[in-house]
Amino acid sequence: MPKFTNEDVRALMDKPSQVRNVGLIGAMATGKTSLMDCLGALSGMLAEEKIGEARFTHCRKDEQEKGCTLKANATSLVMGPHKFDEKAGEQKILLSMVDTPGHAEYSAELSVSLPLIDGAIMMVDGSGSGLSAQTSRHLKDLNAWQVRPVVFVNRLDVSINVLEKKAAEIYDDVCQVCDALNTSIAGIEPPFEGGQVFKVTPEDGSVIFGSASNGWAFTLPQIAGIYAKKFGIEVDKMASRLWGGMYFNAKKKLWTNQAGDGAVRAFDQFVMDPLLKVKSVCMAGDFTKLEKMLGALGVTLTADDKKHEGKLLFRRVMQLWMPAGISVTSSVVKHVPNPVAAGKARMP
Repeated sequence: MPKFTNEDVRALMDKPSQVRNVGLIGAMATGKTSLMDCLGALSGMLAEEKIGEARFTHCRKDEQEKGCTLKANATSLVMGPHKFDEKAGEQKILLSMVDTPGHAEYSAELSVSLPLIDGAIMMVDGSGSGLSAQTSRHLKDLNAWQVRPVVFVNRLDVSINVLEKKAAEIYDDVCQVCDALNTSIAGIEPPFEGGQVFKVTPEDGSVIFGSASNGWAFTLPQIAGIYAKKFGIEVDKMASRLWGGMYFNAKKKLWTNQAGDGAVRAFDQFVMDPLLKVKSVCMAGDFTKLEKMLGALGVTLTADDKKHEGKLLFRRVMQLWMPAGISVTSSVVKHVPNPVAAGKARMP
């Protein structure tokens, strides 16, 4: 992407429907600043290979030395033109991002940011360590200000590359996190009559899965788009089958809500197994097979891409196939209201 200018930002400020004011929220070390790198790469602020290393929102020297965010940081990013919204077609989006500290000692930085944002990306660890104790407090704060959250279930690279978990184990981890989030949300009361308590559901794309530090991510509707035509069903319906107790028997070509007898959980079969197969081919260095697999997905490797090997090759392939910036921006555009719509809902 070409780097945008101040004039591009100013022009989009006059088009509220294409603006989203969003905070990055989560416990310390959940990957918020790495996710800012993903968005920065899509907007032309840094190269993709610098994702997770640049941490470009760490402008202060003490933040750079300590490797963590100490002050809320506001950044304007012009994303696109890209097809972030199926209904709107290709367009540019202005993301007014606020990266907030995760350490409890600096919670006041989040408090003063809440009136400024209409939506939030909540970062959680999906590698099996469960929810942070701060998450419940963050959810209550968001609800009190009627800030609409989407969730980024992070650190799947740890599950795949470090812990080497199987598809079913990864599903158990991410499902447990989503259930825990909605259990916390269920105990929250609306702040005023007519206010909303927002749930997060993977099927509608308000939950993003991926690795912020590696620069890749996906939503279930995004994956469903790959399979919907093959199965002859709508993307939304396919996405709903990729979560929960839905299983598919490949031999019988039959969907069922019962495991066993050749039926495999849809999330394992259609979401995680393809990712794990790509990783296996990358680790083997079989470029002939890899290019055949990626060709079917519309992904092309350059000569520089082919210089990578093993886990670095897998990282690069995933960045090309599922760039985190696109997945996150698409989810935000779909689920976070623009400033005009948000203002009406938040006015009380």
